[in-house]
Amino acid sequence: WLALPSNPTVSNRHGDAQYVRNRWIHDMQFLMGHESIHGRFVQLFINGLYHGLYHLHERPMAGYHASYLGGQPEEYHYTNSARTGSDHGGGNRWTTTWAAVKSSARTDYEAAKKMIDVENLADYMLLNFYAGNTWDWSDQHNWMAGGPRDPDRGGWKFYCWDSDIILQDVRNNPITMNVPDGLFQQLLAFDDFRVMFRDRVYKFCFNNGALTPEKVAASYNYRMEEIFLPIVAETARWQPT
Repeated sequence: WLALPSNPTVSNRHGDAQYVRNRWIHDMQFLMGHESIHGRFVQLFINGLYHGLYHLHERPMAGYHASYLGGQPEEYHYTNSARTGSDHGGGNRWTTTWAAVKSSARTDYEAAKKMIDVENLADYMLLNFYAGNTWDWSDQHNWMAGGPRDPDRGGWKFYCWDSDIILQDVRNNPITMNVPDGLFQQLLAFDDFRVMFRDRVYKFCFNNGALTPEKVAASYNYRMEEIFLPIVAETARWQPT
């Protein structure tokens, strides 16, 4: 699955129908030591009629964060690609919190660390760089984030979202993507953040780390084997009549 297409000029959407990319990238966030999205594959029947193979998974909104991080949903905010987000009222709109997150990333690294889980962000970016997420991942598209509305409570975390068009071509290079909403590029202005990011690359890409070929292949193959039989019924749905 990491091989180049036999004729790369035809399409950069080589091998779309693998079904496991979203599940794999969520698994990888867990393996890298972060909160991520739990999910499972299911086969759907409605009134006895087979409707195919689906990936049933969580959505990292306010209730999600309260469940895993403690407290009440009202203590958390989230955003879907900086376009929409939570609004619990009372002057604590998610837009206000998100503006504070972005402001800290521009001006003060110590303040940023109070609002952002910087190791989580670094690893989120590294994972998407590794996966070659160039198709529809952008500053305001296909990422999610959430965290405490108040500083010094662990900071905002970032979640891979709608990542089904990854691992297409080893030449795909997303490092210039301004994701998420400019935060990563802003934090690269700080020496301490750059050093930390280099350390994360070394941790995961070398010495049997989570992003070394053997570990990545084992994680991917685990999910492929999980759907080895279910994919037979799913495939049959698309056969010509």
